[in-house]
Amino acid sequence: MVNMTEPFDRDLLAVAKAGIVPPSELGTFCKYLHLNTTIRSFHALCMINPGDIEAVIADLYDVGRVYQPLVSDSYPYGVAYNAAVVHAMTPAATVDSVIATALKYSNDMVRKQLERDLAVARKYKSALDMRDDLHQYYTAKDAYYDQSRAHETCCKAFAIFAVEKGDVRKSIIAATNFGRDTDCLAAAAGGLAGALQGIEKVPADWIAKIDEVTRANPYTNSHLTMKETADGMYAAFKNRIAKMKKYVAFAEANA
Repeated sequence: MVNMTEPFDRDLLAVAKAGIVPPSELGTFCKYLHLNTTIRSFHALCMINPGDIEAVIADLYDVGRVYQPLVSDSYPYGVAYNAAVVHAMTPAATVDSVIATALKYSNDMVRKQLERDLAVARKYKSALDMRDDLHQYYTAKDAYYDQSRAHETCCKAFAIFAVEKGDVRKSIIAATNFGRDTDCLAAAAGGLAGALQGIEKVPADWIAKIDEVTRANPYTNSHLTMKETADGMYAAFKNRIAKMKKYVAFAEANA
């Protein structure tokens, strides 16, 4: 298990297990201010907040503090990404409207980099063809910890999503073969495309294989199948709706 986590992950887990630091302050013990956690790993928050961008942003900051300090770049890039995923799940969403939503919820720093990478994407018909063009902006020289960077994962994911026109299969294959942090990039690009197209467009044999290896993995924190995981998120969503209805009933009765 030691080989499947980074040293700073193990340090953070040790602090959490000690129980002497509130969860909302755990992230202050992470020294890297650019990790892509909120982009590659926060899709569940989008699933329990469909159609509610402001709610997913609030949850992003709340949950994110367990892993990173509030000054991390993970937050502004995560806001743009997760806002786009939430919008992608709406019935009228398109590739263009998903990208427009990301830009709408970007600050100046995020918008500048997103627009740069999207400009590169517009020159290509295949995502893999733009690898060299995009990689010129991302090197190992600009960060002490060069893996799992928020700005790189976020902006590349949108570029791949745009070139592949939101196709789930093509987006995941391109991201997996793109180089550098491929697993996080595939999670991000695939998350955008999957939110837009739905589970029906994900190859059934892919789902079966992931379920198989998840069951067999002795190190993972969860052995649930994709459907079991999805059912859990749906239950959380229904619980949220029930609380909202209860509040509306209370407000109307006491207005």
